[in-house]
Amino acid sequence: MSNFQPLNDHILVKIKKQEKKTESGLIIPDTTDSKREVGEVVGISPGAGEAVAVGDRVMFRKNGTETIEEQDAATLILVPFKDLLGKYTESDAI
Repeated sequence: MSNFQPLNDHILVKIKKQEKKTESGLIIPDTTDSKREVGEVVGISPGAGEAVAVGDRVMFRKNGTETIEEQDAATLILVPFKDLLGKYTESDAI
């Protein structure tokens, strides 16, 4: 992983690359994908607040994100804190 530190109110998120296919084997291009994405927080700027922590799984809007680095099986994306939609929590209760 790079030594990139987000500044201002940004979050660094890692997204695992997954080839999307239909049951019949057709590959679905990224352009048909949702306007939302899910990834794991790997870096937080000092001004981003305490709502998320490194290791949290978050959902965010794709608009306004910047790709920082592409690795073999993952992509690092810089996300403005305001574009976070929520984080997933582990819970036994429904």
